[in-house]
Amino acid sequence: MKTCWRACFPLLVSCVLLVSCSASKQERMEQNRFDMELEAIEKVSVLSTDGKEVTLNLPVFLEELGQQDKDLQRVEEPLQNRDLRYTLIVRRRGEAPLVVEVGKEASQIGNVSYSGKGAGGFYRWIRKLTAEAILAAPVQAVEASAGDLDRSLALDGRQSAEIASLLRTAKYHPGEEQKRYPVYPDYRLKLDNGGQMIEVSLLTPTMFAVKWGNETLYYDGSSQLFSRLTEWLPPHSTALNPIAPLFKAMECRLYPGSAAQVKHQVWKVDRSIENQAILHQMIRLLHQGIPSNQPAAAGKELYTVVFVVGGVPHTLKMYDSTFVLDGQRYRHPHIDQTLLQLVGSMQN
Repeated sequence: MKTCWRACFPLLVSCVLLVSCSASKQERMEQNRFDMELEAIEKVSVLSTDGKEVTLNLPVFLEELGQQDKDLQRVEEPLQNRDLRYTLIVRRRGEAPLVVEVGKEASQIGNVSYSGKGAGGFYRWIRKLTAEAILAAPVQAVEASAGDLDRSLALDGRQSAEIASLLRTAKYHPGEEQKRYPVYPDYRLKLDNGGQMIEVSLLTPTMFAVKWGNETLYYDGSSQLFSRLTEWLPPHSTALNPIAPLFKAMECRLYPGSAAQVKHQVWKVDRSIENQAILHQMIRLLHQGIPSNQPAAAGKELYTVVFVVGGVPHTLKMYDSTFVLDGQRYRHPHIDQTLLQLVGSMQN
């Protein structure tokens, strides 16, 4: 049976209404048509904006489809490329695939766009199904790395299987996206699941993220994942690097200079994992500085940051595109504002 699937999108997200209300003859016909369309679905997959594809769990998709919010309005403005997050592809027997472009606040089939509460719910649902499907996909090989240690390791078959098993036990974290930084030593995983690479970033010992096109998906997982990577890529002594010891700072102090917006503040870094991650990102930024043998920076001192490591203070004096750490001068364009934004985002 040939059916205009562009007209079926509202039916997809409003089928719960058809099921729950007292059915008239017309409603029963619509429900029968919907049931026939569902039976014809053979595969459902999602494309990221950078071309990766993952196959969704078909029974779960079909079961939850009828639970989606029916509140949709047709709109004239098409979905813009900058707003695209996922492309849903529904493959059916004897029919051309149904392609739905999914954004946060609107979705589009062909030239027809829909917005409203139901469109936002549809986006969150596809995001959840995609996140679950990514970790369920078979893993053929795994490479682990520690960015702050500049080390990587190709895992053997046993190690790869253990990592894949630990990832599959994780739960999708549905919270709103926000900027997050990884804690030291910035553990990452590259998963080869058959021709495409999935990158996993361990943000904390119990949370990790997967970059999927324009989206970042978050998961709550077992601390065993972080522990295994600590065994295989253990943090090592960094005595030859004068900046690396600052990763262990437990207190951060900010003192004003000529920058008018700076006020004296003190943060206990170990009070939250978020503060630790922000401090570690600050140290990564300092690592990008280029050492200079020229005399100490001239000009006005913008502000001072003191990192306390094991009770020992390490003083950083910030100038315009230059900083001096424990007497050593470094060049880094525009670092003053970026570092100030980072330190200001810590919580007391």
